[in-house]
Amino acid sequence: MMIVYKAKLEGTDDQYRKLDEALRTDLSVRNACLRYWMDGQLGFCLSSKSYLAQI
Repeated sequence: MMIVYKAKLEGTDDQYRKLDEALRTDLSVRNACLRYWMDGQLGFCLSSKSYLAQI
């Protein structure tokens, strides 16, 4: 499965920085959840919600 992010923006440098930070945070959380799931620490994919609540 591949996730593709597309954006067409016109904004200030501050807005671009905030968008970049949000995308990096999203990817970091996704990777952490996948790592826990692959290690068998999350029983089901939906169990990641409880993991995310702890972050």
